Amino acid sequence: MNAATLEELLANVLRDAGWIMAGGSAQFREGALSELQSSLRVIRQHPINLDILHAAKTLSEKAAQVAANNASDTASVMDLRRVLAEFEQAMRAYLATAKNRRG
Repeated sequence: MNAATLEELLANVLRDAGWIMAGGSAQFREGALSELQSSLRVIRQHPINLDILHAAKTLSEKAAQVAANNASDTASVMDLRRVLAEFEQAMRAYLATAKNRRG
């Protein structure tokens, strides 16, 4: 099996965070959280910048909080969405910079 690219890992993180925000059973959320945290661990193994490391840590913590508490109130979901957007922005900036260096 080939290692996932950072782009694929970003897509996985976005998908899994979306499943957590969507709600569902505790078991479903825990499964999505497990997948999200797995992707974040792999991302942390890449030579990335501190902004992404911090955003990944914050996202992991916030997703765990929402999943563990089965929090589906608007404030919790919007807070997770904000943290996810910050992570996505940091990743996309890094990927654009890396692409410019290669190409």
